[in-house]
Amino acid sequence: MRSKYSTACLQFTVCLLPLFFPPFGGTEGGCQDIHFSQYTQTPLLVNPAQTGVFNERDMLIDNRVIANYKSQWGSLTQYPYRTFALSYDRIFLKSSAKSGGGYLGGGIAVYADKAGMVKISSTQINLLISGIVPVSKGHTLAGGLNSGIVLRTLDPSSAQWGSQFNGSEFDSSLPSDEANMSKVNYTHGDFSTGLLWSYKNPVAGGVSNKNGITLGCALYHAGRPNQAFISDIKTKQYNNVVLHGSGFQFIKGTNMEIHPSFLFMKQGPEQEITGGLSVRYVLQEESRYTGRVKGIALWLGSKYRAGDALIPEINIEMANYAFGVSYDVNMSSLKTASYGRGGLEFSLRFINPNPLSKAQTMY
Repeated sequence: MRSKYSTACLQFTVCLLPLFFPPFGGTEGGCQDIHFSQYTQTPLLVNPAQTGVFNERDMLIDNRVIANYKSQWGSLTQYPYRTFALSYDRIFLKSSAKSGGGYLGGGIAVYADKAGMVKISSTQINLLISGIVPVSKGHTLAGGLNSGIVLRTLDPSSAQWGSQFNGSEFDSSLPSDEANMSKVNYTHGDFSTGLLWSYKNPVAGGVSNKNGITLGCALYHAGRPNQAFISDIKTKQYNNVVLHGSGFQFIKGTNMEIHPSFLFMKQGPEQEITGGLSVRYVLQEESRYTGRVKGIALWLGSKYRAGDALIPEINIEMANYAFGVSYDVNMSSLKTASYGRGGLEFSLRFINPNPLSKAQTMY
């Protein structure tokens, strides 16, 4: 949900940012990026260093496909925000990874967003690459780059301007006095980069899923592209600084885990902090030998976006697939008009190998 953001961060990531992300000059301005409440289900949107990395396990991803959809503010307007995302990523140099060496991740992501009476839309296609290197027992570092192209459009014929008010109503036949709005669509390049550190508690002879933690930082819009539709105005997009983290802790003697997470974003004068906790319960694991019995796990949790929304969430894993639903319950000053109705969001994920396989989960 598009919201005012609050504040908080991790000291170590703040210290890393000046080393890797120098400031970029230009005229201030720009708009806020798209984002999803189910941010753990949009890894390539949060940080390009997560390309090819599955944070919940020390898994080597052969294929991962994630689709996301969000509709918001339908209770306030007949032109709600609608946001779509589709991403694919995988790893390369798998033999090196299996032997404990470094490897690469690669992926592609497509995002589309449309809103308002004038149908302001943004469509972006990104190519991503990452390098993942084990640095010591249980510790891994990753760095990622994202290169994309963005198409922005609007329909000014649907707009209503102050100059078209005839004293009692808007009259579309009157001139808009906006003759310098020469662009109704344009394209530009976009670049981002990120770092990721993860730790999984190592166990003898295999993968650990006892506990682990992941922390990352990213910088979006490194070149600060111009966002103006009006030809004689330069409005550079603000850099978006992202800090994020997640973890998991296995509860001994059960098939349950707890998964805390947070997301912090700072873009120009706006900032956001969202945090939450989910519980994952494995109802049934995939059979070790035949594979005929598929695994099933249930996630229940909630997030809170400071000053804006409470976000209950449910996610069902069935073998290689996971389906998630969440709802933003508006709690900001807009709740008087929205009646608490914020946004409905869906996610669908496919990942191979099966994260519920005995080879990946060792209770």
